[in-house]
Amino acid sequence: MSKLKSNKKLKSHLTIEEKKMGKTHVYILLGMIVIGIAIGLYRMQ
Repeated sequence: MSKLKSNKKLKSHLTIEEKKMGKTHVYILLGMIVIGIAIGLYRMQ
C-alpha cells in the first residue's frame, strides 16, 4: 500500500517538477549521448 501512495504523490509532484526540471533532463540526456559518442570514438582509435 505504501508503494501505491508514494506513486500517487510522485505523479502529482512530477507534474509540477517537470516544468522546472524538464530543461535539465534534456541537458542530462544530451550530455549522456555526447559522452557515449566520445567514449565510442576514443575506443575506435
